[in-house]
Amino acid sequence: MSKSNKLSSAVVESLKTESAIEIAKEYAEIGLDSVLSDGLLKDIPVVGTLLALGNMGVSFSDRLLVKKLLKFLSDFQTVSSEERTEMVYRLESDSSYGRKVGEHIIELLDRLESHLKPRMAAFVFKAYSASRIDGDMLHRLNHAIETIPLFEVQNVRKFNDASEKEQLKFDPTSLQTFVNAGLAHVLSGFGALVYQPNNVCAMFLALDLDRIDN
Repeated sequence: MSKSNKLSSAVVESLKTESAIEIAKEYAEIGLDSVLSDGLLKDIPVVGTLLALGNMGVSFSDRLLVKKLLKFLSDFQTVSSEERTEMVYRLESDSSYGRKVGEHIIELLDRLESHLKPRMAAFVFKAYSASRIDGDMLHRLNHAIETIPLFEVQNVRKFNDASEKEQLKFDPTSLQTFVNAGLAHVLSGFGALVYQPNNVCAMFLALDLDRIDN
């Protein structure tokens, strides 16, 4: 089995395992330098797999990935192991999702900024588990999380609530950022561009993705 397949399977196993979620919650906020120093972390399947694959030492990028995984997994403490298992099954049977869950999570977290964004992604997967969104919306929200700079997240709600006149006060770069993240459409009217929040933006705010803290 390839490294990517081993990690993919280990992520799914970590999601399903109650003790792995509990350990992740305990260690999610520990400093990067010491995050792999406690042998207890090996009980999280994906961490144990990373350590086994990196038998000559764990790279800095892998350490960062572990930190992101711990933050991501820690937010599933409020979801039962049965619900997490059902989530994985539903995702891999959902044609609008069309991915292997573990592979997708690894690739997604690897691209995300380590501060807050892994928790934002966890909120999106939990929303799918609770049947609040479908596979298509899950992808769109994760694209928004990946694309939007963290410093712009606090401005999404202001943009959503702004009138067309109030929008004129927004930095054009910020407005284009919302479009690039898939949170807005651009319309042309009366000789000017109008930026309109869309259904992805509405769900981004309904899940309070802009209000997640440490």
